[in-house]
Amino acid sequence: MRQDIRQELRKYQMDKIKPNFTELGRQLGCDPRTARKYYYLKDDGYENKRKRRKSKLDPYRNIIDEKVKNSCSATSIFYFIKEMGYTGGISILRDYCHQIKVKNKQLQL
Repeated sequence: MRQDIRQELRKYQMDKIKPNFTELGRQLGCDPRTARKYYYLKDDGYENKRKRRKSKLDPYRNIIDEKVKNSCSATSIFYFIKEMGYTGGISILRDYCHQIKVKNKQLQL
C-alpha cells in the first residue's frame, strides 16, 4: 500500500471533497482507479464488504441437502423443487450439489 497516495487522499476525506481521480492519478503517478480505491478504503485498510445477494436456492437448501444425502441426482432434485415453485436454473443447482458432495467427502476423510 502506497502511503503517499493514502495521505494525500486523507486530506480530501477530511474536507469531505470528492476529488477528480484522473487528475490525482497524474499528480501522484498512479492509475486513477488506484487513487479511487485508496479514497474509498476505510481507515483500518480494508474495503467495505458488499452485502451478499440472496440466491434463488436459499429457500430450498434444506430439501436439496436431504436429497443429496439420499444420493438423488441433480436433475431429479431440480424437477422436485420446480414443482414446489423454484424458478432458477439447473446449472446453479448442479454447482450447489457438487459443492455439497465435495464437502461431504472432505468430512469423511
